[in-house]
Amino acid sequence: MHSEELTGGTNRDRWIDVSGSWGVRNPTRSKIAAKHIPSGSRVLDLGAGTMILKKFLSEECEYQPCDLFSRSPDCIVADFNKGEFPIEEQYDWVTLIGLFQFLNEPMVLLKKCNRIAKHAVVTYSPIIHDKLTKKELLWRRGEGWNNHFTFNQYLAIVRESGWEIEKAYRVPANIVLICRNINKPDDHG
Repeated sequence: MHSEELTGGTNRDRWIDVSGSWGVRNPTRSKIAAKHIPSGSRVLDLGAGTMILKKFLSEECEYQPCDLFSRSPDCIVADFNKGEFPIEEQYDWVTLIGLFQFLNEPMVLLKKCNRIAKHAVVTYSPIIHDKLTKKELLWRRGEGWNNHFTFNQYLAIVRESGWEIEKAYRVPANIVLICRNINKPDDHG
């Protein structure tokens, strides 16, 4: 067992091969995100993995992947659990699809995203009960998840990070939020 698994850090071994990831097997979250991202938008995909989102975006979108490992020549490499966020450019959209549950401090990353993007798509699988049961905790830890929030806590974290939730979708095992940055004017998608 690696120290990252014990401390709630990033388990790098898990992310070397993402070919069988949830996003690949069930791309519903990425399809919903792409439906809301207008053609011509600049999109930063955090935790891009297999870059499945790009498949559903308009060809006119400017897509920028960012992940723990580089899976394309243009990928920005960062470990968000180490506080890495080497992004200064401005984007119309930032996506955190299948990333939130692996973050030690999701609010910290969402606030950083708030500085560089007008809109966000954030997905999460909140705990089922008001209090985390032992069975659910074991399952979530088995999935490698670093946090365990209720639905209301999830919404509060997103809002307290400076994002207004415009739409929410329930999809298998996830809640997809379409958000607007409350600090940036909405002059383009």
